[in-house]
Amino acid sequence: MSDRNEERPLDRQARDHERSLRLLVEGVTDYAIYMLDTNGVVSNWNAGAQRAKGYRAAEIVGKHFACFYEPADRDRGLPQHGLETARRTGRFEAEGWRVRKDGRRFWAHVVIQPIYDDAGVLFGFAKITRDCSEQRKISLALEETTRNLDLALDNMSHGLCLFNRRGRLVLANRQFSRILSLPDDALFKGIRLGALLRRIGERAGMAQEQTAAWVRTVRTQLVHRFEADQQQAAIEVACLGRSISVVTRLLSHGGWVSTIEDMTERRIAEERITYLAHHDHLTELPNRLRFQERLSELAANASAERPFALLFLDLDRFKSVNDTLGHHVGDELLKAVARRLRGIVRASDQLARLSGDEFAILQVPFRSVNDAAELAQRCIEKLSEPFEIASNEISVGASVGIVIHARAGIDAGTVLQRADLALYAAKRDGRNCFRLYESGMNNPIRLRNELEDDLRRALRANQLELHYQPIVDAHSGFTTACEALLRWHHPKRGPISPAEFIPVAEERGLMPELGAWVLEKACRDAVLWPSHIRLSVNVSPAQLIHADFTQIVAKALKKAALAAHRLEIEITETVLLESSGTSSRILNEIRAMGVGVAMDDFGKGYSSLGLLQSVPFTRVKIDRGFVNGLGNNPKSAAIIHAITELCRSLDLPITAEGVETGHQRQALLDERCHELQGFFFARPAPAMALERYLNA
Repeated sequence: MSDRNEERPLDRQARDHERSLRLLVEGVTDYAIYMLDTNGVVSNWNAGAQRAKGYRAAEIVGKHFACFYEPADRDRGLPQHGLETARRTGRFEAEGWRVRKDGRRFWAHVVIQPIYDDAGVLFGFAKITRDCSEQRKISLALEETTRNLDLALDNMSHGLCLFNRRGRLVLANRQFSRILSLPDDALFKGIRLGALLRRIGERAGMAQEQTAAWVRTVRTQLVHRFEADQQQAAIEVACLGRSISVVTRLLSHGGWVSTIEDMTERRIAEERITYLAHHDHLTELPNRLRFQERLSELAANASAERPFALLFLDLDRFKSVNDTLGHHVGDELLKAVARRLRGIVRASDQLARLSGDEFAILQVPFRSVNDAAELAQRCIEKLSEPFEIASNEISVGASVGIVIHARAGIDAGTVLQRADLALYAAKRDGRNCFRLYESGMNNPIRLRNELEDDLRRALRANQLELHYQPIVDAHSGFTTACEALLRWHHPKRGPISPAEFIPVAEERGLMPELGAWVLEKACRDAVLWPSHIRLSVNVSPAQLIHADFTQIVAKALKKAALAAHRLEIEITETVLLESSGTSSRILNEIRAMGVGVAMDDFGKGYSSLGLLQSVPFTRVKIDRGFVNGLGNNPKSAAIIHAITELCRSLDLPITAEGVETGHQRQALLDERCHELQGFFFARPAPAMALERYLNA
C-alpha cells in the first residue's frame, strides 16, 4: 500500500511535466513545434505545425514523424538517424526537403532535441521545423549571382581589384594577376596596397631603393589625381617593361576599386602612327606637316637677330624616271637623293621631303646669303652626279629656290610661297641652278591665271574626261570597286596633271562646279557596271564645305538612278581639317543617305587617329607610300601592321593603294587587307576599256 502511495506523486509529476510541455508547444504559433515519443510518434501538435504542414492535430497525432520525409529520405533512414543523433549528442540539426499534406515540398530547417524527466529518463523529443523555402531561394539566387560575377570578373579584358577603407585587398580577378605577371601566392585577401606595389616592383626586377621610389611615385600620382577629382583618378605607370593604365574610383564606404589595362601594344601603335604623321614613310625624313610646324615657329620668331634661310629643291627630269623605269625605281631614287642631302646639311638644319620630288631645307642658324647660296650649290652638284638604281645609271638634277627671312609679321605660308616663286625662276632659267627670291617674281601667278581660264573653257567644252582604276578583292582578285580619276588633255599643252590643275581649281573657286561634273559623270558611268561594283570618288575641301554638297550628291545619284550604297566618297585628313566643323555634319548627312565614306591616304596626317573616332568612316585606304616601302623598308611593314591592327579593332575595312608587285600583294594579304589597288592589277583606263575588269 505504501509503495502505491509513493508512485502516485511521481506519476502525477510526470503528467504535470508532460502537460506543461504540451501547453508550451501549443502556445507557440510562429514555428512548427511538436512532440515525439521515444519511438518518433507524434504526441502533440501546435498551430504553427498545422499551418506549416497542413495537418490538423487529429490527423497527425499518433503517426510516425517519418511521414513528413520524402520516400527516398525515408529509405535512407534519415528520420531514425535524426532521433539517434539527438539522443546521442543532445541535438540534431539539418536542412532538407519536407512534404506537406497536399504533397507540396518545402525546404525546412529542422531541430530535434531530446526531453528528459527530472530523473533523467528520456520520455520524448521536441521537434522544431521552420519553412526556409524563401530564404533558400534568395540564397541560391545570391550564389548564382556571385558565380556569374566571378565568371564575369575572370573573363574581363581589364584587371580589377577592390580595396577596403583600410587599404587592404578585398578581391582581384585573374586578369589583374596576369597583366602584372604576379604568381598566385603574391595576391591574397588582406594584402596592403604598399606591399602589393612592392611585390610588383620586385617582380619587375627593381632594386630595393628603386622599388621604394616607384611605390612613392605611384602613391603620389594617385593622391594628386584625387585632390583634383574626388571621385576618379587615372594614371599610367611603367613597370615590367610595359605601359599600364590604372583607373581608380573612390567608393562611398571609403574603399576604392581600380581597373588596369595593358596599354603597351596600343602605345607602340600610336607612337608608330605619330612618328608616321611627322615623317615621310619612304625617305624617313620629316614630312610636310613637321616642316610646316618648324617653319611656323621660325617665321613667328624671325628678326634681324634670328634670321633663317629656306631652300626649296625640286628634282629635274624625275617624272621621266617614273614614266620609263616605274615607280619602284623612282622611289629608290628618292631615297638615294635623301641620303645625299643628309650628307650635305648640318645637324642644326632641318631637311624635309614635302611631296613627290620636292625637298626643303631650313638653314638654322643662318649667317649670310653666301652660306645659303653655297649650300644650294652643293646640293645641285651632289644631285647632278649619276645614281645607280636597280642596275640603271640615272642622271637627274635639281633646281633650288632660296628665300631669306629676317623679320616678323610674315606667316609661314607666305615664306613658302616666296621660295616657290624663286624655284620657278630657277626652272625657267634652265634648271640645275638656284635663284634667290626677289619681290618682282610673279610669273607663276600669271600662269595660274591662264590655267584657270583654260580650265573654265575645258569645263564648258567638255574637254575633261574620267578614267577609272579597278579596286580588287585581296583574296579572289575580282573587281569590287573603281576609283574615278580626273584627266585633262589640253588642246595645246597636251596632258595636264591633276596635281597641277586641281590646286588652281581649288584656289579659284572652281571645285564645286568641277566636283559636281565629276560626280554626275561618274554616276552615269557606274550605273552601267554590275550592281556589286562600287564607285569611289575623291572630294576636295571646297566641295565638302559647299552648302549644297549633300544635295549635289543626291542629285547625281538620282539623275543616274544609281543606288546610294554603290557610291563611296574619298576624303583626306586635309579635307577634314580645312572644312572645319562643317564636315562632320555633312558627312553624317551623306552617311544617312547610304553613301560610304573612305579615309584616303591614311596615316599621312597628324590627326588621323582622332578623325577615326569623330567621323563616320566606312573604309580606310592605306597611302601608297607605305606600300611602296614593302620589301625594302622594314619600318614600312611595321607601320602597315600597326594601321591594319588599329582598323581591325575599329571594324573598318582596309584598302591598300599603290600595289605594283606580287611581293607587295602577298605582304598585304598576310596583313589581312580586304581590298587592293594599283598597277599590279590594272592601270586607270576610260570607262569603255573597263569591261574585262568588271566581268572578272
